[in-house]
Amino acid sequence: MSFRRHSRTNWPLIVLILALMVASGYLAYTKVVVKRIESPPTPAPTPTLSDGSVEFARAQELFRQGKLEEALSAYQEAASAASQGSSELSDLASALATQGKMAESQARRQEAHQAVVRAVSAYAGLGKVLVLRGRYGEAIEACNKALALDDKSYEAQAVLAMAHDWEGDYERAVTAAQRAIELKADYAEAYAYLAEAYADQFRFDQALAASLKAVELNAKSYDAQRNLGYVLEKKGNYDGAVVRYQKAIELAPNLSYLHLGLGKNYRALGKYAEAVAAFQRATEVDPKNAEAFDWLGRGHFDQRNYELALQSF
Repeated sequence: MSFRRHSRTNWPLIVLILALMVASGYLAYTKVVVKRIESPPTPAPTPTLSDGSVEFARAQELFRQGKLEEALSAYQEAASAASQGSSELSDLASALATQGKMAESQARRQEAHQAVVRAVSAYAGLGKVLVLRGRYGEAIEACNKALALDDKSYEAQAVLAMAHDWEGDYERAVTAAQRAIELKADYAEAYAYLAEAYADQFRFDQALAASLKAVELNAKSYDAQRNLGYVLEKKGNYDGAVVRYQKAIELAPNLSYLHLGLGKNYRALGKYAEAVAAFQRATEVDPKNAEAFDWLGRGHFDQRNYELALQSF
């Protein structure tokens, strides 16, 4: 005789377990909800677009300090950042416009325009540093990049004039300086570079008139003071040139080429000790200025300090 065992289901226990599971799940859910209410998720930060302003300010400061190699790199970074920022801001403005956010779109377009303006100034600043480094072809290229962005940039035209003049292309220098004056009739630096080009062509009356106009427009422009000194130097008025170079140095004490110009005029006056001091200072503010070391060697030679002269050449 076989017997079948009958299993008895413990329903009360099963119901209790299910109830506990439901209660546990509800408790966990409420904790998550409360946590989200107390600590809402932090939204992802909106990416910021660079307009080159930080890089440009850094480049200007490095130039004021006479750190030309660092300024050169900083101006390159500023020009690149501003150009890219302008493009990105323009794209963002277009996207906002398609979404109907016209006020925000207009604000971004204005920022894009300012980025272009900054890129133009950065290329012009880069051009000037390249001129001072004797890299005239690259300086002209930088100015042309600025003018490609804004063909009415008087700043870029003025630096272009400087680049052509230092390269020895005086006619193009005059043309570029005159164009800068057409664009901004009260821009002192344009008259200063025009004066320098005229002086190099031995057109001294025009050079003097242009250089005096530059100083009249902005007596605190070191290039205006320096180029008036240069015109006087070319005319043989070395005492007058010394005064102007000294004024330029007061305005920009860390620019090597100003000290170099002062030293040349002291040397022309036979003031060899003063000339050597000026040449020495030119090498100190810019240890990579080969021309300054060459003139320092000449200054030592003038004083018959032949050993020091050989060390400088």
